[in-house]
Amino acid sequence: MEKKTVDLQDEVKQFIFVHIKSVAELEVLLFIFRQPTKRWTSRFLSQELRSNPSYAESLLQQLAKTGLLEKTESSKEYCFNTSLDSEIRIIQEIERLYQTRRLSLINLIYESPTDKIRTFADAFKIRN
Repeated sequence: MEKKTVDLQDEVKQFIFVHIKSVAELEVLLFIFRQPTKRWTSRFLSQELRSNPSYAESLLQQLAKTGLLEKTESSKEYCFNTSLDSEIRIIQEIERLYQTRRLSLINLIYESPTDKIRTFADAFKIRN
């Protein structure tokens, strides 16, 4: 049986549809992805991004729910989930697209499937 190859662009679309609900989530993911070993609190992240700590916390919690971030034992710090080998290549491509074709990527986020499709896709989220 021949293995079907998946276009990276299709993987990017699927990743966005499953894991990213807003541009803010994408920006936080890329910000943290650039420093994968650093641990972030909502307070420190909010200072870096110039937002309020409760909003930063909600973004961190959402990304942790999808499995893209890990929460430390103290539950106050978050870091990139470095065990996501297959997703790293996709996130690298998303980061490249964010630098070169930002508007296209933002449009993709806003074109995300309806809630019914997202609910179905949630079944395939990365779990810790």
